[in-house]
Amino acid sequence: MDGPGDLQMQVHSGFSRRISLRLMPPVFSGLLNCLCILASKKQESRLTSRLAQTCQPPFQVMSHESSPLELVKAQWARKKPDSPIYAFLLNDIEVVSAEHGSIKARLKLTPTHVNSKGSVHGTVSACLIDWAAGMAIASTGSDKTGVSTDIHISYCSTAKVGDTLEVDCKGSKFGSTLAYTNVEVRRLSDNVMVCTGLHTKYVK
Repeated sequence: MDGPGDLQMQVHSGFSRRISLRLMPPVFSGLLNCLCILASKKQESRLTSRLAQTCQPPFQVMSHESSPLELVKAQWARKKPDSPIYAFLLNDIEVVSAEHGSIKARLKLTPTHVNSKGSVHGTVSACLIDWAAGMAIASTGSDKTGVSTDIHISYCSTAKVGDTLEVDCKGSKFGSTLAYTNVEVRRLSDNVMVCTGLHTKYVK
């Protein structure tokens, strides 16, 4: 139990102290009180500094200052040399516009793109849908274009050598692991729908 003249002080730095001052003159009591306050503030400053260091994120989030169109073109320039099928079928494709989560591109058909009957090959349509979905993902700032998990294509009409196809891809949802996209491919000359596609990609 405390005797007469005992002084109890709470030091606000996460812990408490009990200091016994028996019959201490007021001048020394006041001085000790000031010293304890200074020590408390110093300790609190150290704890705040350590907490700030602990709460720093373990990685830095990259900020993308480039426009969606610049991001898509840069991703396509990196991807084309590593993808023989893209380089073969889509070498001349032109990205004409891009917004966050969507892109628009055009491809002029050559003999490489048509089947034995002179119509655009189904493989080319599927390739366009797959490619467009990846570029739509790239427009969001992702450094990945995803791996296909599901693709559904409806063939609506045809196109021939010399026709230009316009590819319009919009993302319906970009989750933490999956991206869902809708793609329309039309003849540029008359806006006739050539094919539509629903494409899901795993992007984590």
